[in-house]
Amino acid sequence: MSNEGPRLRQCPKGYAFAKFNGRKINFGRYDDPEAQRRFDDYRARWLLNGREPAGGAQGRPCQLSSPRPREPRILRDSTHRCVRRVLTQS
Repeated sequence: MSNEGPRLRQCPKGYAFAKFNGRKINFGRYDDPEAQRRFDDYRARWLLNGREPAGGAQGRPCQLSSPRPREPRILRDSTHRCVRRVLTQS
């Protein structure tokens, strides 16, 4: 495979990503061997689709990995007591 087109990169938080048609697609943790496989699969579908988004006609990226649950965080309420709650992803 040639070196043209998107390449797998690492963000400062340790995640693997690439930009396809200006859209950032995440592939999981950079140190996970599966991230390279997911990138290769997505890139192959992108190339076969004429360099169009592999997620479909609307250009939505595929969900390549399930989102990790958020860790509980300790917050303080208005009386400065510790409150433990799980933040939800939006």
